[in-house]
Amino acid sequence: MQVIDTLGTIELRPGRERGAFVNSWLDARLSFSFGSYQKAGRAGFGLLRALNEDRLQLASGFAMHPHRDLDIFIMPLAGVVEHRDSLGHHAFVRPGQVQRMVAGRGRSHGHDRVIPLAAGDALAVVRAGARPLRIESEASARLLIFDFASADQG
Repeated sequence: MQVIDTLGTIELRPGRERGAFVNSWLDARLSFSFGSYQKAGRAGFGLLRALNEDRLQLASGFAMHPHRDLDIFIMPLAGVVEHRDSLGHHAFVRPGQVQRMVAGRGRSHGHDRVIPLAAGDALAVVRAGARPLRIESEASARLLIFDFASADQG
């Protein structure tokens, strides 16, 4: 099924048709070409360059790694992400929260730890990356809090 939008043709892709990357601590589902998953015509959509659903094992995470001219959004679905970056920002990002990190001219960041909310939990997180509207901007980090429970009720 396809829907025509002002941005062009949007392809509706069920989760089972998304790309995958799996190792001992990460099970990632990828919407667009990334790393070892390369699919012609799936390099992104508009400014969006990455839209991944990750499931991480406890006490795991992404080591510090660099980005430049990319806005990164981290949205935990289950568990808590401990996030640090090279500018000294440190945050615990929980379900119902979204962290937006602007890489700007360059910065490194990492998801140091995965913290369960309940016994046996693994972390489920949606990560998105988009090209910024303004290139060469200053780096920043912001934690946005959404009350999804209230939004569902009204």
